[in-house]
Amino acid sequence: MTRIMMSSSVLLKALKSIAFAHNPAAAKSVPVVECVRLQVSENKLRMDTTDLNLQGRVSIDVESTGSAVVCIPFVWLRDLLVSLPEQPVTMNIDGKSLQLLTDNGKYRQTGREPEEWPKETEFKQKSIMISSGRLLELINAALPFCSKQENMPAMTGVSLKITADELMVRSSDGYVLCNRVVALTDDDWGEDGKPEAPIEVIVSNRQAKAMVAVHSPSPYIQLAFSSNAMRAENIGFAGLTITGQLIDKRYPSFEAIIGQTNKTLTIGRADLMGTLSRINLVTDSVEHKIRLSMGRNLLTVAGEDIKLEKEGKEDLLCDYADDQLDINVNLNTLVTCLKSFETPMIQINALAANKPLHIRPADLVADDPNVSLLIPIQYKN
Repeated sequence: MTRIMMSSSVLLKALKSIAFAHNPAAAKSVPVVECVRLQVSENKLRMDTTDLNLQGRVSIDVESTGSAVVCIPFVWLRDLLVSLPEQPVTMNIDGKSLQLLTDNGKYRQTGREPEEWPKETEFKQKSIMISSGRLLELINAALPFCSKQENMPAMTGVSLKITADELMVRSSDGYVLCNRVVALTDDDWGEDGKPEAPIEVIVSNRQAKAMVAVHSPSPYIQLAFSSNAMRAENIGFAGLTITGQLIDKRYPSFEAIIGQTNKTLTIGRADLMGTLSRINLVTDSVEHKIRLSMGRNLLTVAGEDIKLEKEGKEDLLCDYADDQLDINVNLNTLVTCLKSFETPMIQINALAANKPLHIRPADLVADDPNVSLLIPIQYKN
Protein backbone atom coordinates (compact mmCIF):
# COMPACT_ATOMS: atom_id res chain seq x y z
CA MET A 1 0.00 0.00 0.00
CA THR A 2 1.23 3.49 -0.92
CA ARG A 3 0.46 6.45 1.33
CA ILE A 4 0.22 10.11 0.22
CA MET A 5 -0.16 13.11 2.56
CA MET A 6 -1.02 16.65 1.49
CA SER A 7 -3.35 19.62 2.00
CA SER A 8 -6.96 19.10 0.89
CA SER A 9 -7.09 22.61 -0.63
CA VAL A 10 -3.95 22.06 -2.72
CA LEU A 11 -5.29 18.73 -3.94
CA LEU A 12 -8.62 20.34 -4.89
CA LYS A 13 -6.93 23.25 -6.66
CA ALA A 14 -4.83 20.84 -8.68
CA LEU A 15 -7.89 18.77 -9.58
CA LYS A 16 -9.90 21.82 -10.66
CA SER A 17 -7.04 23.08 -12.83
CA ILE A 18 -7.33 19.99 -15.07
CA ALA A 19 -11.14 19.80 -15.06
CA PHE A 20 -11.27 21.27 -18.60
CA ALA A 21 -10.14 17.89 -20.01
CA HIS A 22 -12.77 15.86 -18.13
CA ASN A 23 -15.78 15.09 -20.31
CA PRO A 24 -18.16 12.34 -19.11
CA ALA A 25 -19.45 11.86 -22.68
CA ALA A 26 -16.04 10.52 -23.73
CA ALA A 27 -16.38 7.72 -21.15
CA LYS A 28 -19.10 6.12 -23.27
CA SER A 29 -16.43 4.83 -25.64
CA VAL A 30 -13.49 4.60 -23.20
CA PRO A 31 -14.86 4.21 -19.65
CA VAL A 32 -11.55 4.88 -17.88
CA VAL A 33 -11.54 8.54 -18.94
CA GLU A 34 -14.30 9.26 -16.43
CA CYS A 35 -11.40 9.07 -13.97
CA VAL A 36 -8.47 11.16 -12.93
CA ARG A 37 -5.22 9.22 -13.08
CA LEU A 38 -3.02 9.62 -10.00
CA GLN A 39 0.65 8.66 -10.21
CA VAL A 40 2.85 9.05 -7.14
CA SER A 41 6.60 8.60 -6.94
CA GLU A 42 9.37 10.23 -4.90
CA ASN A 43 7.13 12.75 -3.16
CA LYS A 44 5.55 13.92 -6.42
CA LEU A 45 1.91 13.38 -7.30
CA ARG A 46 1.06 13.64 -10.99
CA MET A 47 -2.61 14.04 -11.92
CA ASP A 48 -4.02 13.54 -15.43
CA THR A 49 -7.41 13.98 -17.09
CA THR A 50 -8.33 13.38 -20.73
CA ASP A 51 -11.36 13.27 -23.01
CA LEU A 52 -9.28 11.65 -25.81
CA ASN A 53 -8.88 14.98 -27.65
CA LEU A 54 -7.60 17.13 -24.79
CA GLN A 55 -5.37 16.27 -21.84
CA GLY A 56 -4.57 18.16 -18.64
CA ARG A 57 -1.66 17.34 -16.33
CA VAL A 58 -0.30 18.81 -13.11
CA SER A 59 2.34 17.70 -10.63
CA ILE A 60 2.32 18.71 -6.95
CA ASP A 61 4.69 18.12 -4.03
CA VAL A 62 3.44 15.63 -1.41
CA GLU A 63 4.76 13.38 1.30
CA SER A 64 4.60 9.81 0.10
CA THR A 65 5.78 6.28 0.73
CA GLY A 66 6.41 4.14 -2.34
CA SER A 67 5.09 4.46 -5.88
CA ALA A 68 1.66 3.69 -7.31
CA VAL A 69 -0.82 4.46 -10.10
CA VAL A 70 -4.59 4.53 -9.70
CA CYS A 71 -7.55 5.75 -11.75
CA ILE A 72 -10.37 7.14 -9.58
CA PRO A 73 -13.67 8.68 -10.75
CA PHE A 74 -13.03 12.40 -11.18
CA VAL A 75 -16.45 13.58 -9.98
CA TRP A 76 -16.33 11.48 -6.80
CA LEU A 77 -12.96 12.85 -5.75
CA ARG A 78 -13.81 16.44 -6.68
CA ASP A 79 -17.15 16.45 -4.87
CA LEU A 80 -15.60 14.91 -1.77
CA LEU A 81 -12.84 17.50 -1.64
CA VAL A 82 -15.27 20.36 -2.25
CA SER A 83 -17.29 19.29 0.79
CA LEU A 84 -14.25 19.23 3.08
CA PRO A 85 -12.92 22.18 5.07
CA GLU A 86 -9.22 22.90 4.66
CA GLN A 87 -7.22 20.18 6.44
CA PRO A 88 -4.39 17.69 5.94
CA VAL A 89 -5.59 14.52 4.19
CA THR A 90 -4.05 11.11 3.59
CA MET A 91 -4.66 8.95 0.54
CA ASN A 92 -3.89 5.24 0.66
CA ILE A 93 -3.58 3.47 -2.69
CA ASP A 94 -4.05 -0.28 -2.66
CA GLY A 95 -4.34 -1.89 -6.07
CA LYS A 96 -7.02 0.00 -7.98
CA SER A 97 -8.75 1.40 -4.90
CA LEU A 98 -8.15 4.66 -3.04
CA GLN A 99 -8.92 5.43 0.58
CA LEU A 100 -9.04 9.07 1.68
CA LEU A 101 -8.59 9.80 5.40
CA THR A 102 -9.70 13.10 6.93
CA ASP A 103 -9.62 14.48 10.48
CA ASN A 104 -12.71 12.54 11.46
CA GLY A 105 -13.63 10.25 8.58
CA LYS A 106 -12.47 7.84 5.91
CA TYR A 107 -13.80 7.25 2.40
CA ARG A 108 -13.01 4.53 -0.10
CA GLN A 109 -13.55 4.25 -3.85
CA THR A 110 -12.56 1.52 -6.27
CA GLY A 111 -11.41 2.79 -9.64
CA ARG A 112 -10.49 1.31 -13.00
CA GLU A 113 -7.38 -0.44 -14.24
CA PRO A 114 -4.58 2.05 -15.00
CA GLU A 115 -3.59 -0.09 -18.00
CA GLU A 116 -6.81 1.06 -19.69
CA TRP A 117 -5.62 4.68 -19.72
CA PRO A 118 -5.12 6.00 -23.30
CA LYS A 119 -1.58 5.97 -24.58
CA GLU A 120 0.08 9.37 -24.48
CA THR A 121 1.24 11.16 -27.63
CA GLU A 122 4.99 11.07 -28.25
CA PHE A 123 6.67 14.38 -29.00
CA LYS A 124 9.92 13.75 -30.84
CA GLN A 125 10.34 17.11 -32.54
CA LYS A 126 12.41 19.86 -30.94
CA SER A 127 10.25 22.03 -28.69
CA ILE A 128 10.27 25.83 -28.59
CA MET A 129 9.89 28.24 -25.67
CA ILE A 130 7.97 31.39 -26.58
CA SER A 131 6.78 34.46 -24.67
CA SER A 132 3.59 33.52 -22.79
CA GLY A 133 2.34 37.11 -22.88
CA ARG A 134 2.69 37.42 -26.64
CA LEU A 135 1.15 34.05 -27.43
CA LEU A 136 -1.81 34.12 -25.04
CA GLU A 137 -2.72 37.73 -25.82
CA LEU A 138 -3.06 36.98 -29.53
CA ILE A 139 -4.93 33.70 -29.01
CA ASN A 140 -7.34 35.44 -26.64
CA ALA A 141 -8.07 38.11 -29.27
CA ALA A 142 -8.71 35.46 -31.93
CA LEU A 143 -11.03 33.12 -30.02
CA PRO A 144 -14.31 35.09 -30.40
CA PHE A 145 -13.95 34.93 -34.20
CA CYS A 146 -13.87 31.12 -34.47
CA SER A 147 -16.65 29.37 -36.35
CA LYS A 148 -19.14 27.16 -34.51
CA GLN A 149 -20.05 25.24 -37.67
CA GLU A 150 -18.86 21.63 -37.49
CA ASN A 151 -18.94 21.36 -41.28
CA MET A 152 -16.03 23.84 -41.38
CA PRO A 153 -13.62 22.06 -38.97
CA ALA A 154 -10.54 24.16 -39.83
CA MET A 155 -12.35 27.39 -39.01
CA THR A 156 -13.52 26.14 -35.61
CA GLY A 157 -9.92 26.48 -34.42
CA VAL A 158 -7.17 29.09 -34.20
CA SER A 159 -4.48 29.17 -36.88
CA LEU A 160 -0.93 29.67 -35.58
CA LYS A 161 2.09 30.47 -37.71
CA ILE A 162 5.37 30.76 -35.82
CA THR A 163 8.70 31.69 -37.36
CA ALA A 164 11.94 32.85 -35.80
CA ASP A 165 10.93 36.47 -36.35
CA GLU A 166 7.14 36.55 -36.31
CA LEU A 167 4.01 35.17 -34.67
CA MET A 168 0.74 35.24 -36.63
CA VAL A 169 -2.64 34.22 -35.22
CA ARG A 170 -5.77 34.06 -37.37
CA SER A 171 -9.39 32.98 -36.90
CA SER A 172 -12.63 33.42 -38.83
CA ASP A 173 -16.18 32.17 -39.16
CA GLY A 174 -16.42 33.24 -42.80
CA TYR A 175 -18.15 36.54 -42.01
CA VAL A 176 -15.59 38.13 -39.73
CA LEU A 177 -11.84 37.67 -39.54
CA CYS A 178 -9.21 38.30 -36.87
CA ASN A 179 -5.64 38.67 -38.06
CA ARG A 180 -2.89 39.43 -35.54
CA VAL A 181 0.84 39.63 -36.23
CA VAL A 182 3.69 40.55 -33.88
CA ALA A 183 7.41 40.71 -34.54
CA LEU A 184 9.49 38.51 -32.25
CA THR A 185 12.86 39.48 -30.81
CA ASP A 186 15.45 37.47 -28.90
CA ASP A 187 13.71 38.45 -25.66
CA ASP A 188 10.59 36.56 -26.79
CA TRP A 189 12.43 33.24 -26.89
CA GLY A 190 13.41 31.08 -23.92
CA GLU A 191 16.36 28.76 -23.51
CA ASP A 192 15.05 26.18 -26.01
CA GLY A 193 15.60 28.74 -28.77
CA LYS A 194 13.77 29.64 -31.95
CA PRO A 195 12.05 27.18 -34.31
CA GLU A 196 14.36 25.73 -36.94
CA ALA A 197 11.59 25.90 -39.55
CA PRO A 198 8.23 27.70 -39.72
CA ILE A 199 5.46 26.07 -37.68
CA GLU A 200 1.91 26.19 -39.03
CA VAL A 201 -0.86 24.46 -37.07
CA ILE A 202 -4.56 24.80 -36.27
CA VAL A 203 -5.20 24.60 -32.53
CA SER A 204 -8.63 23.42 -31.43
CA ASN A 205 -10.97 25.95 -29.89
CA ARG A 206 -11.09 23.97 -26.64
CA GLN A 207 -7.32 23.81 -26.23
CA ALA A 208 -7.01 27.52 -27.04
CA LYS A 209 -9.69 28.36 -24.46
CA ALA A 210 -8.00 26.21 -21.83
CA MET A 211 -4.69 27.97 -22.44
CA VAL A 212 -6.00 31.53 -22.18
CA ALA A 213 -8.11 30.69 -19.10
CA VAL A 214 -4.89 30.20 -17.14
CA HIS A 215 -2.71 32.99 -15.82
CA SER A 216 0.75 31.72 -16.69
CA PRO A 217 3.24 32.24 -13.83
CA SER A 218 6.14 31.92 -16.24
CA PRO A 219 7.30 34.47 -18.83
CA TYR A 220 7.62 31.61 -21.34
CA ILE A 221 5.49 28.69 -22.49
CA GLN A 222 7.17 25.60 -23.86
CA LEU A 223 5.43 24.26 -26.98
CA ALA A 224 6.05 20.79 -28.36
CA PHE A 225 4.56 19.43 -31.57
CA SER A 226 3.91 16.00 -33.00
CA SER A 227 2.32 15.20 -36.34
CA ASN A 228 -1.17 15.59 -34.85
CA ALA A 229 -0.90 17.26 -31.43
CA MET A 230 0.47 20.27 -29.56
CA ARG A 231 1.60 20.31 -25.94
CA ALA A 232 1.82 23.54 -23.93
CA GLU A 233 3.93 23.11 -20.80
CA ASN A 234 4.48 25.18 -17.67
CA ILE A 235 1.36 27.22 -18.32
CA GLY A 236 -0.19 27.45 -14.88
CA PHE A 237 -0.46 26.17 -11.31
CA ALA A 238 1.62 23.07 -10.52
CA GLY A 239 3.32 23.13 -13.92
CA LEU A 240 0.03 22.70 -15.75
CA THR A 241 0.47 21.03 -19.14
CA ILE A 242 -2.26 21.16 -21.78
CA THR A 243 -2.09 18.74 -24.71
CA GLY A 244 -4.59 18.78 -27.56
CA GLN A 245 -5.19 17.16 -30.91
CA LEU A 246 -4.51 19.54 -33.79
CA ILE A 247 -7.10 20.07 -36.51
CA ASP A 248 -5.70 18.23 -39.51
CA LYS A 249 -7.06 20.54 -42.19
CA ARG A 250 -5.75 23.33 -44.37
CA TYR A 251 -6.71 26.76 -43.10
CA PRO A 252 -8.39 28.91 -45.78
CA SER A 253 -6.40 31.73 -47.30
CA PHE A 254 -8.01 35.12 -46.76
CA GLU A 255 -5.35 37.13 -48.53
CA ALA A 256 -7.71 37.98 -51.38
CA ILE A 257 -10.20 39.75 -49.11
CA ILE A 258 -7.61 41.54 -46.98
CA GLY A 259 -7.31 44.06 -49.78
CA GLN A 260 -6.66 47.71 -50.28
CA THR A 261 -8.94 50.43 -48.90
CA ASN A 262 -9.21 54.11 -49.82
CA LYS A 263 -11.52 55.52 -47.14
CA THR A 264 -10.67 55.98 -43.48
CA LEU A 265 -12.98 56.91 -40.61
CA THR A 266 -11.59 57.50 -37.11
CA ILE A 267 -13.88 57.41 -34.07
CA GLY A 268 -13.91 56.76 -30.32
CA ARG A 269 -14.34 53.05 -29.64
CA ALA A 270 -16.38 53.52 -26.45
CA ASP A 271 -18.70 56.03 -28.16
CA LEU A 272 -19.41 53.65 -31.02
CA MET A 273 -19.97 50.68 -28.71
CA GLY A 274 -22.38 52.73 -26.61
CA THR A 275 -24.37 53.62 -29.70
CA LEU A 276 -24.45 49.99 -30.83
CA SER A 277 -25.80 48.86 -27.45
CA ARG A 278 -28.76 51.24 -27.87
CA ILE A 279 -29.36 50.51 -31.55
CA ASN A 280 -29.44 46.82 -30.62
CA LEU A 281 -32.70 47.50 -28.74
CA VAL A 282 -34.50 48.36 -31.99
CA THR A 283 -32.75 45.94 -34.34
CA ASP A 284 -34.10 42.65 -35.66
CA SER A 285 -33.24 40.07 -33.01
CA VAL A 286 -32.58 37.35 -35.59
CA GLU A 287 -30.52 38.99 -38.32
CA HIS A 288 -29.09 41.98 -36.34
CA LYS A 289 -28.74 44.06 -39.51
CA ILE A 290 -27.65 47.69 -39.19
CA ARG A 291 -26.54 50.42 -41.58
CA LEU A 292 -23.42 52.53 -41.20
CA SER A 293 -23.59 55.79 -43.14
CA MET A 294 -20.24 57.55 -43.40
CA GLY A 295 -20.51 61.25 -44.16
CA ARG A 296 -18.28 64.28 -43.74
CA ASN A 297 -17.10 64.03 -40.10
CA LEU A 298 -20.32 62.18 -39.19
CA LEU A 299 -21.17 58.50 -38.75
CA THR A 300 -24.87 57.57 -38.66
CA VAL A 301 -25.78 54.18 -37.22
CA ALA A 302 -29.31 52.96 -37.98
CA GLY A 303 -31.29 49.82 -37.22
CA GLU A 304 -34.86 48.61 -37.47
CA ASP A 305 -37.19 45.71 -36.77
CA ILE A 306 -39.95 45.83 -39.37
CA LYS A 307 -42.09 43.11 -37.80
CA LEU A 308 -42.14 44.76 -34.37
CA GLU A 309 -42.27 48.26 -35.86
CA LYS A 310 -39.15 49.54 -34.15
CA GLU A 311 -36.38 51.70 -35.52
CA GLY A 312 -33.66 54.03 -34.35
CA LYS A 313 -30.55 55.89 -35.41
CA GLU A 314 -27.75 57.91 -33.86
CA ASP A 315 -25.26 60.40 -35.26
CA LEU A 316 -21.68 60.31 -34.02
CA LEU A 317 -18.94 62.83 -34.63
CA CYS A 318 -15.88 61.32 -36.26
CA ASP A 319 -12.92 62.14 -38.46
CA TYR A 320 -13.92 61.35 -42.07
CA ALA A 321 -13.18 63.39 -45.17
CA ASP A 322 -13.96 60.95 -48.01
CA ASP A 323 -17.03 60.38 -50.17
CA GLN A 324 -20.38 59.33 -48.68
CA LEU A 325 -20.56 55.57 -48.11
CA ASP A 326 -23.43 53.44 -46.80
CA ILE A 327 -22.51 49.93 -45.73
CA ASN A 328 -24.64 47.25 -44.09
CA VAL A 329 -23.23 44.94 -41.43
CA ASN A 330 -24.21 42.56 -38.66
CA LEU A 331 -24.29 44.42 -35.34
CA ASN A 332 -22.97 41.50 -33.28
CA THR A 333 -19.98 40.86 -35.52
CA LEU A 334 -19.14 44.58 -35.50
CA VAL A 335 -19.17 44.52 -31.69
CA THR A 336 -16.87 41.47 -31.76
CA CYS A 337 -14.43 43.39 -33.95
CA LEU A 338 -14.48 46.43 -31.65
CA LYS A 339 -13.97 44.32 -28.52
CA SER A 340 -10.89 42.70 -30.03
CA PHE A 341 -8.99 45.95 -29.52
CA GLU A 342 -8.57 48.00 -26.36
CA THR A 343 -7.42 51.30 -27.80
CA PRO A 344 -9.62 54.37 -27.15
CA MET A 345 -9.69 55.34 -30.84
CA ILE A 346 -10.25 53.00 -33.76
CA GLN A 347 -10.21 53.44 -37.51
CA ILE A 348 -12.62 51.90 -40.00
CA ASN A 349 -11.09 51.44 -43.43
CA ALA A 350 -13.37 50.84 -46.42
CA LEU A 351 -13.35 50.65 -50.20
CA ALA A 352 -16.96 50.13 -51.27
CA ALA A 353 -20.34 49.00 -49.92
CA ASN A 354 -19.73 45.41 -51.05
CA LYS A 355 -16.13 45.18 -49.83
CA PRO A 356 -14.95 44.16 -46.32
CA LEU A 357 -14.52 46.74 -43.58
CA HIS A 358 -11.08 46.78 -41.97
CA ILE A 359 -11.07 47.75 -38.28
CA ARG A 360 -7.81 48.67 -36.53
CA PRO A 361 -6.49 50.85 -33.72
CA ALA A 362 -6.30 54.44 -34.92
CA ASP A 363 -2.54 54.63 -34.44
CA LEU A 364 -1.86 51.90 -37.04
CA VAL A 365 -1.39 52.49 -40.76
CA ALA A 366 -4.24 51.48 -43.06
CA ASP A 367 -2.49 48.34 -44.36
CA ASP A 368 -1.21 47.07 -41.00
CA PRO A 369 -1.76 43.27 -40.73
CA ASN A 370 -3.30 43.62 -37.26
CA VAL A 371 -6.90 43.88 -38.34
CA SER A 372 -10.42 42.70 -37.60
CA LEU A 373 -12.21 42.32 -40.90
CA LEU A 374 -15.99 42.41 -41.34
CA ILE A 375 -17.88 41.20 -44.42
CA PRO A 376 -20.88 43.42 -45.39
CA ILE A 377 -24.33 41.87 -45.63
CA GLN A 378 -27.32 42.58 -47.83
CA TYR A 379 -29.89 44.92 -46.38
CA LYS A 380 -33.46 45.41 -47.55
CA ASN A 381 -34.76 48.93 -47.40
